[in-house]
Amino acid sequence: MTAAHERRERPLCFCQADGLPMYITRIGDAYRIKRMPLSGGGHHPSCESYESPYDLSGLGALIRSTIQIDPQNDMAALN
Repeated sequence: MTAAHERRERPLCFCQADGLPMYITRIGDAYRIKRMPLSGGGHHPSCESYESPYDLSGLGALIRSTIQIDPQNDMAALN
């Protein structure tokens, strides 16, 4: 997974027929595959990467303006 991370490859989650892009993050010495920001609602509800759409959770109004997500650092910041 180290080489794939260095090449910035996008693995796919096949919970949906066409596959959804994911990303590889490094946390300390470990690597993890995570869903792309704002993509949780596109995953199948039985997938561990699924997240209710932000518009249903109340985050919809905030996620694109007040909350900024940086997928490279796996961090969120408030404006």
